[in-house]
Amino acid sequence: MTRFATGLLKPKNTILGADVAGQVEVVGVNVTQFQPGDEVFGSCRGSFAEYASARADRLMLKPANLTLEQAAAVTVSACTALQALRSTGNVQSGQHVLIIGAGGGVGTFAVQIAKTFGATVTGVASTRNVELVRELGADRVIDYTQVDFTADADRYDLILEAHVTAQKENYVGTDDAELAERCGEVVKVIAGNPYNIKITTPQDLKLAEVLLMESM
Repeated sequence: MTRFATGLLKPKNTILGADVAGQVEVVGVNVTQFQPGDEVFGSCRGSFAEYASARADRLMLKPANLTLEQAAAVTVSACTALQALRSTGNVQSGQHVLIIGAGGGVGTFAVQIAKTFGATVTGVASTRNVELVRELGADRVIDYTQVDFTADADRYDLILEAHVTAQKENYVGTDDAELAERCGEVVKVIAGNPYNIKITTPQDLKLAEVLLMESM
């Protein structure tokens, strides 16, 4: 399915990149919210190029206390995490949330966003990311290389699978059926394409920014 979306025989978009941050060079005649010189962030196709063209409704002014490098890391990962937890998972204050892949791009934002919503967070990560996930605010961190997290007695209101599918064979004892028995809902984020999650409307980009700033 990914091949059909991105190109069957060759990539539809020959220049890579989706997250973008930088300085506006020129604006279209109908663009009123930005002007040359503004520092912005958001998403566009081909953002790895030296110059990229983006729709105005996919950009926002960069917060002054973020560098361009920090802002560039927000859009796809943070909005995927936000929409997975809020729009699809309907996370609520007081719930117990399990985030598998908590040390990854989506997972690191998911930990902070879930905590901002008032959830109790258990993060699953590799050995090298255990301390990072703990520093991001997770209430409990499980090293998946050492522990079968599906075998303990804990139950969760929501499980977010934010790991790349290719990594799944590295998890000790992980099985979709077992996960489904652990909670009322499992939200999965699949490599390259969020599952059932629409990324980056202006409203979600703004909320992701606000939640990120509150959790820093």
